[in-house]
Order: sequence, then structure tokens, then C-alpha cells
Amino acid sequence: MSTDSKQDKTDVEATRTPGPWEAKRLLEPQWVVETKNTFICLTLGGNDRANAAFIVRAVNAHDELLEACEAMLHRFDHIETSPGDAACNRARNAIAKATGKDVGKTNKKEN
Repeated sequence: MSTDSKQDKTDVEATRTPGPWEAKRLLEPQWVVETKNTFICLTLGGNDRANAAFIVRAVNAHDELLEACEAMLHRFDHIETSPGDAACNRARNAIAKATGKDVGKTNKKEN
């Protein structure tokens, strides 16, 4: 595995298992997260059902939420003084987290 964290994040995104992902009970209290043909993970340590369900919702909604944030920025980010600056900054931060990129100092000053 690479020691360069930026390379690691790129590798993970490039090779992630396509969805949809789903959660299924394996043995009480353990749950499995999987796709039709691929085992992803097994929950351990408590709150197994809730954790598996959260993983599935997050992964299955990832692309759509990312596209929505990007579309919102495309529509509103060009406005210099807007009450939406705070929302645009939140969208930029969400995009950075979702893509593994550093948002850096690209945020506009919030009003």
C-alpha cells in the first residue's frame, strides 16, 4: 500500500465496489454489507444493524448527493455577495470530504 495519503484516497475511489450495497443479518447481532456479488464488510462491536444500515445509506446516496452539491455550486457560486455563501461553503466542504480532496482556503468568507 502506498505511503502517500493522496494516492491512497485516489486508489480507494478508483476501485470502490459499485452499488447498490445492501445490509443483511448474518448472525445475531452481526450484519453483513454486500452487493449482489461482493462481500464488503461485517459489523462488529455493537449497534451492528444501525451501523450496517448507515453504511448502506451513505454509499448508495454518495453519487447523487455529490452531484447535487456540485450542481448547487455551479448555480450559485458565481455570485460574489450572496446570502448563500455559507451554503456554498458547506457544499464545498461536503464535496471535499466526499472526494477525499482538501478544501484548503477556497471557501468564501461567510456572512
